[in-house]
Amino acid sequence: QLTEQEARLASLTLQFEQTDRLLQLVSAPQLKTATLAGTDTMPGAVGRLLFDAESRALSLTATRLAPLPPGRTYELWFVTEGAGPVSLGTFALDELGRANLQSTAPADLSAISLVAISLEPAGGAGGPAPTGPIVLAGPLQ
Repeated sequence: QLTEQEARLASLTLQFEQTDRLLQLVSAPQLKTATLAGTDTMPGAVGRLLFDAESRALSLTATRLAPLPPGRTYELWFVTEGAGPVSLGTFALDELGRANLQSTAPADLSAISLVAISLEPAGGAGGPAPTGPIVLAGPLQ
């Protein structure tokens, strides 16, 4: 029972930290958002990205993404005017089929014009641009 309680406490602590970070992000004075819509590859998918231009913190939530095939992952990208696509990390879906990613963007990004999610090999694209299909995309406003 002690092991179960410790695991539950660790899970609740993580949830609290994620919620606290999200609350800080939502109240950021330089908050930008992107509403992501599914592409022809995954038309029912939807997502929302919150991005604090000052701290570079971001939070992504997405639903209605297709379950990942074996050996594949989703990857989040910022498309910039100067540097092109910049990977912000890979993620899987939780047990309910939702995507939740909290990360920090590099500080040296130029103007971000688009947010996109691609379907990539496990471990990510491994290069400077998506190699798989874009499944969600939307402008950062």
